[in-house]
Amino acid sequence: MDLTKGAADNYHRSWWKRHGVVLDGEIAAVCFKRGNFDLAAKSYEKVCALYAGEGWQDLLAEVLPNLAECQKILNDQAGYLTSIVRLLSLDKGLFSVKERQAFQSEVVSLAHSEMKHPVPLDVSSLITFSGNPGPPLELCDGDPGTLSVTVWSGFPDEITLDSLTLTLMATYNADEGGKAGPADSDDFMSYEKTTRPVLKVSKPRPLVDLSAAISSALLINEAQWIGIIAQPINYSLKGAVMHIDTGPGLKIEESHSIEMETYINAAQISTDMANSGDARKDGNKNFEQLSLLDGKIEFPDWASNVTSILWIPIRAIDDKLARGSSSGAPQKQSIVDGMRTVALKLEFGISNNQIYDQTIALHFTNPFHVSTRVADQCNDGTLLLQVTLHSQVKATLTVNDAWLDLQDGFVHAGQDDGRPVSGFFPLVISPTSRAGLLFRVCLGNGTALDENKAQPESILNISYRIAGDRTIGAHPPVAAKSNEIEGTSQDLIFRSALILQRPVLDPCLAVGFLPLPSDGLRVGQLVTMKWRVERLKDIEESRVPQTNDDVLYEVNANSENWMIAGRKRGHVSLSTKQGSRIFISILCMPLNAGYVHPPHLGLPDIDEANISCSPAGPHLVCVLPPALSSSFCIPA
Repeated sequence: MDLTKGAADNYHRSWWKRHGVVLDGEIAAVCFKRGNFDLAAKSYEKVCALYAGEGWQDLLAEVLPNLAECQKILNDQAGYLTSIVRLLSLDKGLFSVKERQAFQSEVVSLAHSEMKHPVPLDVSSLITFSGNPGPPLELCDGDPGTLSVTVWSGFPDEITLDSLTLTLMATYNADEGGKAGPADSDDFMSYEKTTRPVLKVSKPRPLVDLSAAISSALLINEAQWIGIIAQPINYSLKGAVMHIDTGPGLKIEESHSIEMETYINAAQISTDMANSGDARKDGNKNFEQLSLLDGKIEFPDWASNVTSILWIPIRAIDDKLARGSSSGAPQKQSIVDGMRTVALKLEFGISNNQIYDQTIALHFTNPFHVSTRVADQCNDGTLLLQVTLHSQVKATLTVNDAWLDLQDGFVHAGQDDGRPVSGFFPLVISPTSRAGLLFRVCLGNGTALDENKAQPESILNISYRIAGDRTIGAHPPVAAKSNEIEGTSQDLIFRSALILQRPVLDPCLAVGFLPLPSDGLRVGQLVTMKWRVERLKDIEESRVPQTNDDVLYEVNANSENWMIAGRKRGHVSLSTKQGSRIFISILCMPLNAGYVHPPHLGLPDIDEANISCSPAGPHLVCVLPPALSSSFCIPA
């Protein structure tokens, strides 16, 4: 016995545990035969722990009854109950019916007896459960679901289960439940069979995507279709509800239904329209008209698993009148002015528990930008005004008519209706291209001085039509249900404000920039800027609203590049007679080296159209760095 115990201990220390357990079984059998039940029980527990861990139920069925007998003789009620329960949990074919009934009778007898010291008993091995057959139930984070669990009870007939509580334990490895205790553990009941996951919860991921169907600008102040692409990402959108909230300056045209159709790419849409004339009539696509109720719409069933596109009739509102520019002033348009936003909230999933929020940015613009320039002056004083129309949309624009309402101080020459000289209508303008109109105007007689009837700006009116595709950008406005006629459209009116300045061909004052010092400009050195102001006409002959000889001047300069040492604004006296002149000088200091804009002299009370710049000031001047100082020199 001593040699066998020593060999078993050496096997265990050298991690040859199976060989050690074999010897433990022989020691347990000898001890059991000799009546040394305490030592026999300890050895049998090691043997049962290995057999249970390896899943060798046949071998376990041979030695486990001996362990139970030892525990019963030793009055180890807790151990005895555990062993009996474990015997009942083994395969039914390992014991006869009478043997199983004997085990059940022992459990019932102990359950009905009054134990001096009640002990906790793990009976989980008598309960067998399984989840859904096949792969585990898959749910996304936040989704409710139903998990079916089948439970078999291995208790004797006299014992019933009053209640059963199931707890789902998170596992990150399918084999995690199969980890047994150490092989030399005395608690062979700690072993559990490998658990198969019954529920799989997907990691948080995008379930749907909402995006705008177009990227180019739409017409402002006109009813336009905006496309919203709804793309499910391996997730059903059955019963989905979309809430639509328009931002400031935007409203939904409720007079027309919202359209929803299966989404296909732009190339396929063009092919469908070429073949059938209307993509909505394609039999391979789903199409449905939806109604907006309380700011939300419900998705049809066919849109649950396919990418679809929603066409929402919408109007961007801008009360400001479009303003043109002169050829000398470049076009400066801010994209922010035409931006609008639509807030979308999609509720989907089981019981609509999934929520996806997205804000879509849209760009709206006017169909044209207008620029003007005086092309020529005729011998009779007539001016040829060239108006250039710049297309700002990806659509074909057809101008059917145009007329110009002139501001005070100008009148039409030859035609009183304000139409252009050339009557080449209709005028077709391709996307992002431009076209020109020519008007004949001449100066009015003193009407600019009538403040009660003054019209400060001219208005250009354009009657046009647009031919575009809503899948690309700007397109014909959405027609209301009562006025919707297939294949018909009405002319649209675009209005733009133009400020016409009196041409410098007939100036009243001349402002000349006098040459700079020959030694150049340097940072930190004072320099005198000089201008000459000369009257070209007597004040009686000019139309300049000036009643005395005081002229208001103002010097403008970038404060980052120049420091003004004199008065930047003031009055000077200039005689009302032709040929009279004055000089205005100001002391300033350059602050930065490089090519910078010089200070500019302006006459705020006199229209720029009445001022001739002769000689004109330089656009940029060169400022040299400050002279080197020896106190800052570092020897090499």
